[in-house]
Amino acid sequence: FRSYFPAREYEVNAARDGQEPNLKRIACRLLLVEDNESLAQGTTEVLQSMGCQVQTVGDAKAALSRLASHEFDLVITDIEMPGGVDGIALAVKLAKDRPELPVLLMTGYATRLEEATRQRFTVLPKPCSPSTFSAAIRNVLAGRQRNRRAAGSAP
Repeated sequence: FRSYFPAREYEVNAARDGQEPNLKRIACRLLLVEDNESLAQGTTEVLQSMGCQVQTVGDAKAALSRLASHEFDLVITDIEMPGGVDGIALAVKLAKDRPELPVLLMTGYATRLEEATRQRFTVLPKPCSPSTFSAAIRNVLAGRQRNRRAAGSAP
């Protein structure tokens, strides 16, 4: 199965300038969980161009290990991964064990997109534009800030 998408002018400009026009910087520390090395590298470059500090791991087990020893503002994970624990299961575990840590899921499979959305996770389809990616990251981080404020004001 192959997908072909038409080129868009802003992508050409993004390649020339290193950033999509009008893309605001995001200062956050994030963990990218992606088993495909070339996708991980390309995604890391996009995230770094947005101002993010990125660490990358290839599966859920490595993600949990990294999370035990490092602080992150956000986890972005692919849904389909090797190792017996997929991105949805990782997100469920993190929601239970670390509810203050937001998770953003990504997938290229429509059936998995529906499953993750039913569980109320933010899910991005692969591929997506840098502006869509940036907006999703901002929304997830803004939700984290709202949750922190609400928890701080609770009796």
